[in-house]
Amino acid sequence: AWADVLAELIAMSQRFVAEHMPDCLLSLRDVKRCADLVAWFLQHVKRRDASINRRTKSHRRQRGHMEFNRVDRQQRLSEEDLCIRAVINALAVSYHCRLHSRQVRSLYRDEVF
Repeated sequence: AWADVLAELIAMSQRFVAEHMPDCLLSLRDVKRCADLVAWFLQHVKRRDASINRRTKSHRRQRGHMEFNRVDRQQRLSEEDLCIRAVINALAVSYHCRLHSRQVRSLYRDEVF
C-alpha cells in the first residue's frame, strides 16, 4: 500500500520537475534517493519518538503527575502518520527544494500534496 503511494508520488514528482524544469536531469538515482530518505526519515522519527517517550515517562515519575503537552500529542501519532511525515519530508528534500521559484514550488505542493 505505502509502496504504491510512494511510487505514484515519486512518478508525479518526476513528471512535474521534467515539465517545469526541462534542463534539470532526472534519473533513477533520484528515485532511489527519495525511497532511501523515506526509510531514513521513518527510522529517525521512530527513534526520536521512542527517546521522547522515555524522557517523558521519566519526567512524569519525577514530578508525580500527568501533563498534557506537545510530547503527549506526538506520542499518539499512528504508524500511518509517521509514514506520511516521512514521505513528505523525503519528497521535500528530493524534489521540492530543487525547484527554482516560489511560484513553481507552490504549484508542486498543490499538485503533489
